[in-house]
Amino acid sequence: MIGMAEKVLPPYPLNLIKINDRIIARVRDEGTLLYVKDNTLNKANVKAGDIIEV
Repeated sequence: MIGMAEKVLPPYPLNLIKINDRIIARVRDEGTLLYVKDNTLNKANVKAGDIIEV
């Protein structure tokens, strides 16, 4: 699960790119990115244009 806390319904303001076993998110809006990794809910404060590995 990957989504923006402030934007509950699609379209989510991010692009996801899968490279082998990695998922890269390019964020198009400011907010709180919520994602599950290794059975743990994580969050990251992001700005438009940020690129992060989730």
